Amino acid sequence: VDHKALLLASSDIDRNANIMPFTSWFVSANPGGWIFSVYIFTKHHSHGLVEQIGQFTVNVPADGMDDIVKYCGSKSGRDHDKFKELGLSKIASKYVAPPIIGECDVAIECETRRTYPFTMTFPGQEKSDMEMTVFEAEILAVYGHGEAIR
Repeated sequence: VDHKALLLASSDIDRNANIMPFTSWFVSANPGGWIFSVYIFTKHHSHGLVEQIGQFTVNVPADGMDDIVKYCGSKSGRDHDKFKELGLSKIASKYVAPPIIGECDVAIECETRRTYPFTMTFPGQEKSDMEMTVFEAEILAVYGHGEAIR
């Protein structure tokens, strides 16, 4: 399995969007459908956005987007409009407020159903630097190359 970073798009209530790369996630099935779970550090700008509206999109970068992923991980959405700075396309989602990243191969629309705290601990690390929230979200739609899969 290729464990490259995925891109999470989030937005505030005014639809100001942000992009964050992430590698800590899993998918599970339950009687109500498929659940996408993502771990987001509480100090990250995206955490507040997802917490505020309870929605996000997961975007699988196309080949050749490594520099875009690195840039998104090196700049804060508090200070940068990553869509604008990188020339990325905001595609309106069908079910959630945050956009789909048009240049990505696959997009997943998600709505949070449950959250819970998670803290990693490492010797010498401040606990506050390692606090996260796990967002368990129902998968509402999946698109591949712009076509609905689910």
